[in-house]
Amino acid sequence: MYRTEIPDSVIFFEETKTLASKLADILANYSDTEKPLLICGQNSYKELAHSVLEQLNPNKLNLEVSPAIEEILEPEFDFQGYSKSNSPVIAIGGGKILDYAKYLTFKTGRLLISIPSNASHDGIFSPISVISGLSLGSKRPDYLLIPLNILKKAPVISIQSGIGDLIANFTAIYDASLSKAIKHEAISEEALFLSYSASKAITDMIYEYCNADRLTSFLSNNTEKRKILLEALFRSYTFLKQFIHSLVLSGIAMDMAKSSRPCSGSEHMISHAIDKLYGHGVKATHGIQVAVASNYIIEKQIKSLQNLSQSLPPHLAEALQRDFQTYKLDFNIDELLFLLSMPRNFQDIGIKEEEIPQILELAPTTRAGKFSVLTLLTENLQTHN
Repeated sequence: MYRTEIPDSVIFFEETKTLASKLADILANYSDTEKPLLICGQNSYKELAHSVLEQLNPNKLNLEVSPAIEEILEPEFDFQGYSKSNSPVIAIGGGKILDYAKYLTFKTGRLLISIPSNASHDGIFSPISVISGLSLGSKRPDYLLIPLNILKKAPVISIQSGIGDLIANFTAIYDASLSKAIKHEAISEEALFLSYSASKAITDMIYEYCNADRLTSFLSNNTEKRKILLEALFRSYTFLKQFIHSLVLSGIAMDMAKSSRPCSGSEHMISHAIDKLYGHGVKATHGIQVAVASNYIIEKQIKSLQNLSQSLPPHLAEALQRDFQTYKLDFNIDELLFLLSMPRNFQDIGIKEEEIPQILELAPTTRAGKFSVLTLLTENLQTHN
């Protein structure tokens, strides 16, 4: 059986003081003459970085500050200048800050210490950075220091978005299975298993929390009561540890597969299409969009499976059926989104029914050459040579 444990370099902290102490231990391995590079936004400095840095040895506060994020993609950007130092890069903040730091350290070979102020998507530990709308090859953090006392204060929407990205793993895996059977794409089975395990662990925890005495309240239309129950779940350290554990496993799955395939399929293409048509984040966060798209696309994936079982050669049809059974969902995505008070369909995020065909037509072009159920829908591909 494949392993599903996270690396020892991912460390949880319940107090900023103990996190700062660990950061000091890491920095102690480097000369005082070498300035660590700090990458941090204004908001994350106020919320987290200031309280971490003020507890370090004063000598370590002699930090080099990174350039503006927008400068990183300029053709004349001097990565070579940042390659001359062997000191670590400390990234403190949200997804944009961490993605930028992953890319910079990938280009310069420097060690990366990542300290997230929220966790709204699986990029927290992935080898991919999204900068200015571009998905770029990157590196995983060498250390991921998790401040649980900060994450528990994050807006509910950021947790919902992170869960949405994990829900998307299920449909991404189904697309991977379709691609294996139809296009003979070689995809790491261990990577797919890690992705599935990551998502199933968090959905199992959510359903366990919602069951018994709480289920009636969750299934009722009393949104205020459901909000209180969700707040209690999302603020608990037990949940947050599993939540981060799942996001980290997703990142490892992508690193293992050397692509985003185990965690990104038709649902991500649909989200990218929405961003292209309406603007990035205009309709909803990335995680919300991919969750809505997963809810929409999963029935079409299952229907495609049924159709292909009759047209594919028997051995490929059997392999496809086996994959769908192995990674079978034991819950309904629509119900889960309801329980979590998340948008469930395109209309819930302000997209009209008549706009959906344009989104589906554009979606495959956002990741040209990547096979998914959208290929079957748009090209009506039903046979295999």
